[in-house]
Amino acid sequence: MHMNMNTMAAKNVALRAEVVHILDREKRDGESYSDVIFRLVTKRPSLGEMLEKLRQLPVEDSPDLDRRLKEIRRHGNRGRPLAR
Repeated sequence: MHMNMNTMAAKNVALRAEVVHILDREKRDGESYSDVIFRLVTKRPSLGEMLEKLRQLPVEDSPDLDRRLKEIRRHGNRGRPLAR
């Protein structure tokens, strides 16, 4: 359901100064604080959604990754090799 933000009732809220600074950094040209907050809280995917997106990414071979995995196995994972 789409709501017209211009017709919704307004409410005043108190924000700590550091929160206002964060909002100022996030604010885009022409955005109100309400716009920023709405954009930030409605576009965050859930952990499950992020994991699903990661699972759908293609697996790529990387010589650097192979080298780093060998170093981890040699130095930081004694006794049991990493699963492939």
